[in-house]
Amino acid sequence: MADTPLYRRILWACDPSKVNPLSLASVQQLALWSGADVWLVFVSTVPEETLARFRQQLLPPEQLQQTVEALRDEAVEPLAAVARELVRTGLAVRTRVVTGTRVDEGVLEAAEECDADLIVMGASQKSLLGRLFSSDDAQATLRRSTRPLLIVPEAAERAAALPTAPPGPSAAPPADS
Repeated sequence: MADTPLYRRILWACDPSKVNPLSLASVQQLALWSGADVWLVFVSTVPEETLARFRQQLLPPEQLQQTVEALRDEAVEPLAAVARELVRTGLAVRTRVVTGTRVDEGVLEAAEECDADLIVMGASQKSLLGRLFSSDDAQATLRRSTRPLLIVPEAAERAAALPTAPPGPSAAPPADS
C-alpha cells in the first residue's frame, strides 16, 4: 500500500505586497516534502468606508462592483509574482484573489473550494499579547476553521533556521521508555 501524503493541497493566505519570508520558506518546504499543490490566496477586503457609503445608498451598486473589481485586478500581478517564485522550486501553484469584507471568511471560502489539507497564514507580533495570540485575521480564521492552520510569525530572521532537506530517520522523536 502506497504512503498517503500528509498534505495534498496547502492553502497559503498571502499578502503579496509584504511576503513573510518565513511563510514563503515554510510553504515551500512543506509542499516539497509532501508533494502538495499550493493554492496561493489573497483576500482583498473592501474598505469599510466604501461599504458604509453603499449601505447609506450614497454609492450605487455599479460603483461598488467597480471598486471590488479594481481591488481584485490590483492584486493579480503581485500574487502571480509570488506564484512564479514558488513554481521556480518545482511546485504546482494555483492563485486566487478573493474579494470580501473579512479576511477569515475569504480564506475559509478558498480552503473549502480547494479542499485544503492545511492553511498557512502569517501573523505579526507587535506586542507581548501579539506574540501570544497573533493577528486578528489569523485569530478569526483559527476560531472558525475546521482545517489545520499553521500560523507563521513575522520574524523573517528565523527563515534561515529552516531545514533544507526533509528530516531523515534520525529526526524521529525518541521512543517512550
